Amino acid sequence: MSDTGEGDPRALAKLDDKHLKVALDVVAKELSSLYHADFSVTMNMITAMRHGQLPTQLIFGLSALAIHGYEPVSMRYFRLTKEGDIQYLTNDDFVAIDKIAEVGKRNKLLSNVEIKFHKRGSTHEQTYRHIMANLDDKHIKADPSALNHLDKKGNVAAMTKAASYLLTFHDFTAMREYIIDHADWMVSDSTGLPPKYGTPAGFEYETYGSYEESNMRAGGEVTPQWRALYKEQPRRPLDFRFGYPDRKHHGHLIIMRRAPKKA
Repeated sequence: MSDTGEGDPRALAKLDDKHLKVALDVVAKELSSLYHADFSVTMNMITAMRHGQLPTQLIFGLSALAIHGYEPVSMRYFRLTKEGDIQYLTNDDFVAIDKIAEVGKRNKLLSNVEIKFHKRGSTHEQTYRHIMANLDDKHIKADPSALNHLDKKGNVAAMTKAASYLLTFHDFTAMREYIIDHADWMVSDSTGLPPKYGTPAGFEYETYGSYEESNMRAGGEVTPQWRALYKEQPRRPLDFRFGYPDRKHHGHLIIMRRAPKKA
C-alpha cells in the first residue's frame, strides 16, 4: 500500500512524440533516483505518479519484475468495498473513466491494480496487488476499506521502508495496532515499528548494518531506541541499501519477529 496510484498504461498510445519524450524523461528520472538511493522522495512521487502522463507507479512495479526475472501474465484494476473485498473494474467503469480529461483524477480512479506473474520458464503463478490508501487514523475512520482488506488476510509477513517515520506518529495508532495484532514477521528500516511498541507486544528484533541517527527530523524521537538496540546486538553486515540510510549514510535493516509463546 502507498499514497500513490498505478495510473493508466493506455496513455502511452495517446501521447504525441513531444509529450511522450517529456513523460518518459519524468519516469527515467524517478527510476534512476530509485535505483541509486533505494527510496523515492515523497513529493517527487506525488508529482510523477499522481499527475504523471505515464503510469509511473505501474512502471516501477513492472521494472522490478523484469529485473528479478519475472513476467506478467495478467493485469486487472479494482476498487475495495467498504468491507475490504476486491471489486474489479468493468468495461462500463473504463468508459466513464475515459470521459475524464484531468490526468490526476483519471489516475486516482486507476489506483489499485492486480498483476499475476510467474518466473520465466515456470508455471507457478503469483499475485501482486497495489492499493492506494492513506493509512492515518482520520482517513481509516472515514474509509476503513484498506484496513478491512488487510484484516481478512489474517496473520502476515510485513515490510515497510522509507515511510517518513509515520508509524511513530500519534495519528497512526490504527496501523500500529494492526501490525502488532497481525504481523508475525516484519522487515524494515528505522521507519518500522519501534521497540517502544514492539517489545512490550512480544516482538524480538534483529539488526543488520549500522545505525546512529535518523536521516530526518521526523525520526528524532525514535533515534535513541534504535541506537540502543544496535548497541546491544552483535554487528551483522549488510551489503546492500534498504530504504533510508541513517544521517551518516550507513545502510541498516531490522527484522522484527513475534517471539514464540512459552509453554
